[in-house]
Amino acid sequence: MHVSHKNEYIDTTGFFRYNIPLWEQIFRDFSVSSYLEVGTCEGASLFWLANRFAPSSYFQATIIDDWKDFHDEGESRYFKNFKQNLEIAQSRFGRHLSIEINRGISKQVLPKLIAMGRSSTYDLAYIDGDYRDWE
Repeated sequence: MHVSHKNEYIDTTGFFRYNIPLWEQIFRDFSVSSYLEVGTCEGASLFWLANRFAPSSYFQATIIDDWKDFHDEGESRYFKNFKQNLEIAQSRFGRHLSIEINRGISKQVLPKLIAMGRSSTYDLAYIDGDYRDWE
């Protein structure tokens, strides 16, 4: 993913691109239909998986992020980019894609998901969040 035209995903950080070769190997033989992600930023990993699995089957994701940018006040620029990426993905995959957005810090959101009985409902959990709030 990269920054480009209106119907291409925005990825201003480039953090995830280094994982792509490994993920391509892993997901050659591994299917994901239910996904938990902690630390979504602009959604590069989320939308990479959606592109991989949503075209052929239902893909459901639960994401957790507080979208607190390091220097921005007001609405996070990363959250704005995520919302634009989400619109692109929803227009591509329609009802094959379901994304539950949990805006907050993982140490508060994860216990709520567990209390709801959701601790064993995911094929894959990807933890890429900022852990400084756990201190």
